[in-house]
Amino acid sequence: MERTDVGQQQQLNGKKVSLVCGGNILRGWESYDCEKLGADVMALDLNTLPLPFEDESLVMIFAENVLEHCSPSHALAILDECYRSLKAGGIIRLSVSVLTKLKDTYARDIINGYGNGSVWNHDLVLTYLEFAGFKAGVIRDESTARYEAIK
Repeated sequence: MERTDVGQQQQLNGKKVSLVCGGNILRGWESYDCEKLGADVMALDLNTLPLPFEDESLVMIFAENVLEHCSPSHALAILDECYRSLKAGGIIRLSVSVLTKLKDTYARDIINGYGNGSVWNHDLVLTYLEFAGFKAGVIRDESTARYEAIK
């Protein structure tokens, strides 16, 4: 989802961050996880806000399997921080376990365990992004992502 309308999108040259990256290190990106993972991944506790980025200092944020581990109110606070940190025309790419896309037995497990604090569907993700100020949201599966670096 983009911080401003697609027509105002700038070149995506600049600082890109990957939040809670685990072992998924993206070349040219700053990578963060809940603890330092070697030389390539810096520690960042998403329970402590604000995020350590200047206002409008990032061009892209990639957050994979983050929101479902937060309470709904904390998920919105994180999205607010992402919006604050992105430059006009910046992009946020979220990967979220969406209940309607999961098999019933796995969806039930997601609701009851795995450290999840919330459950999501496409409409709810878009609504939260809009609450945080984002515009021009598009739900895509990873095979149709527009930016090769975050497919």
